[in-house]
Amino acid sequence: MIKIFGAPFDPLDIAERVDIKLAYLNWVKANRPLEDNCLDPYDFLEDILKKENISTNWVEWIGKFPVDSWLRPKPSFSDLEHISQLRYTQFLDRNGCYAYYQKLVDYLSQNVGPSIPVMIGVDHCLTGAVLRYLKESFGDYHVLIFDSHCDLIDLETRRRYFGPYAKGPLDPFGERDIYECGSFLHYLLNEKILNPEKLWIMGTQDLDQFKQGAEALYLQKLLPWIKRGMHVLPKEDLICHGIPEEIKGQVYISFDMDVGSLNSVFATRFLNYVGLDVEQIRGLIDDLSERMTSKEIELIGLDIMEMDIHFLGETINGHKDYAWEIAKEIIEKLIYNHFTH
Repeated sequence: MIKIFGAPFDPLDIAERVDIKLAYLNWVKANRPLEDNCLDPYDFLEDILKKENISTNWVEWIGKFPVDSWLRPKPSFSDLEHISQLRYTQFLDRNGCYAYYQKLVDYLSQNVGPSIPVMIGVDHCLTGAVLRYLKESFGDYHVLIFDSHCDLIDLETRRRYFGPYAKGPLDPFGERDIYECGSFLHYLLNEKILNPEKLWIMGTQDLDQFKQGAEALYLQKLLPWIKRGMHVLPKEDLICHGIPEEIKGQVYISFDMDVGSLNSVFATRFLNYVGLDVEQIRGLIDDLSERMTSKEIELIGLDIMEMDIHFLGETINGHKDYAWEIAKEIIEKLIYNHFTH
């Protein structure tokens, strides 16, 4: 069985992300009692794919992992007075993402069992919970992540090294270990949940930034894992060479939609790089589908993360967002086409 579930977890404390939630709630206030039936990417994609009436006994849409309303991309109207940047910052600083990591592991145990999990969600840190859950059943397996970011630099270090949060003398390596979307792979590697030799981060664009603008950070946080076998393929290498042939056997695939940011994707939370275009992403999906057909790859789980429901499918300054179309194609070609009965 394939069990598809939603993960509407969106705890970012970036000012613009908080402002989008406030703008949405003010719209709700002005337009009540209009009902919003599309609250997150899971709702959006479930509605589209179920309308196509694809016949399969192997795929089940099981609903959503429970998330407190104020932490969702579209909070409830009753949360309006509680939505603030400070509250989200406090949540992150108290390691709130790690608490949800633990909750999701329990949710998977109770609701997914031995089925193949497919997660459609927002904050990429929740991928760590699925990988932790699968560790018990599959042990050592390949993890293939398409992402513009390495997700190995913890929040406190990023704040002090790059952000407007510096307090006193710079000490980028004296951070607290906060689990969140930018550092979850660091945690999984440290805990030996992932084998660095089987971790493939593809389409990255921040590696050169660390090398050139934060050499000490690169040497301390990234290079040790690369020396131990972790694979980081920059966007240019992925375009030129494609998915490496060494990725065979049991594979978990994670799509962070910002891999196509400012090119094919505008409905994603991070838009600080120009990512892959539509045809380049479709080529990757087709390659993966062919490898599944030939049995080179055995899919043990998949996720599509970092989608922004507020802009999904919109045209922004003349640029069309293809995020939902790409996500739909991933599900059709990697799930329905291979698990249809």
